[in-house]
Amino acid sequence: DRACAIATGRLHGEPVLRMTDIVSGAFCDVPADWVADFSQCLYEWQGLEAGGFAILAAIIGYRAITKQIQHSKEVESRKANRVFEGRRATLPLVLSDASAYAEEVIRSLAEARQILGRNGNPRLTGNWSPPVFPTDLPNELREFIESSDHGQANQLVLELLKQLQTLRSRLTSLVTEEDVYRIGIRANLAEYQIQASKVRQICGALFPCSGGIRRAAA
Repeated sequence: DRACAIATGRLHGEPVLRMTDIVSGAFCDVPADWVADFSQCLYEWQGLEAGGFAILAAIIGYRAITKQIQHSKEVESRKANRVFEGRRATLPLVLSDASAYAEEVIRSLAEARQILGRNGNPRLTGNWSPPVFPTDLPNELREFIESSDHGQANQLVLELLKQLQTLRSRLTSLVTEEDVYRIGIRANLAEYQIQASKVRQICGALFPCSGGIRRAAA
């Protein structure tokens, strides 16, 4: 039967690999008493051993590199969080400066309208100058956008930045290009006052939520 065939080493006329063959060295080509001569077995299997050690070294190296990468990510995340917290903490001050500038623009444009309403042919050049623009505002707002992942707040800050830069350019042109825009200058003054009011509205919308803005998880 099958058991006898296996015991005798033949099945259907073909040789059968038996455990005794493996132990005796027919499979790994080592002496039968391989326990007594274990060094020979190690010698015969050195290719497999080297492969095993290589795999083990690769696993250890992979875990070490993975741990290092994870540590670097955590360090960068903590740094980004600190930067964002600093930007968020100073945002109310930046908004206060932007709002104060907008209020000054509204008052200054009202004075410009009074100058143009005088008798004769009054000019703004020599009689009026736009308010001093806080030059640090654009950088402060840009840095906040760069450090924040809060979509709604970023959109408001971006819109505020656009309005401030456009308003600054327009106010400067009132004097530098007065002769070009003299016909419609009164209408321009009213439009610029409306734009300054919009800057104040955006600041007002950002003030309440500045303390609740959170940086999105990396």
